Amino acid sequence: MSTLIATTLQGINTIKRDANTTAMTIDSAGRVLQPSKPMFRAEKRASNQTISGGQPKITFEHEAFDIGGNYDTSNSRFVAPVSGVYFFQSTLRFVADSQTLDYAKVMLFINGSINSDLFQFNVRSDYMQNSHVNGSCLVQLTANDYAEINIEMSGNNPLVHAHSGGARTYFTGFLVG
Repeated sequence: MSTLIATTLQGINTIKRDANTTAMTIDSAGRVLQPSKPMFRAEKRASNQTISGGQPKITFEHEAFDIGGNYDTSNSRFVAPVSGVYFFQSTLRFVADSQTLDYAKVMLFINGSINSDLFQFNVRSDYMQNSHVNGSCLVQLTANDYAEINIEMSGNNPLVHAHSGGARTYFTGFLVG
């Protein structure tokens, strides 16, 4: 490991780990880009997911992008490549037959256990047929911890709705630092 100590550095456009790996670039306007920073967007495009009790994991089978290759579509998990603070966000579209959607809770699970409630609603007198909801949180992970989205729902045939363009149901995350 090398150490650089300076009060001012000028004319540096790129910081590299080695000749093949660019860690950071700074453009002429001073914007900092980190092309290898882990981040992903996974989407539910293929099929709706019926929820029939418990707290099942939501499957997101399509990757819009996955910088670092840390999201696995086969198990709908993001695995932290390094220890640090991560930001996660999910948007889901809920649907139930005949305006009977009355309860939903979406949770971020870390290593198979609940870490954070991302959002929850409970409607008892004015039932809904469908709803779009969104939640986010910051969590500290250790390298190889994994994150996934789980849900509880009630209503007549409740399901998480897929969308062919990926615009309605997705899971995103990135390393903050």
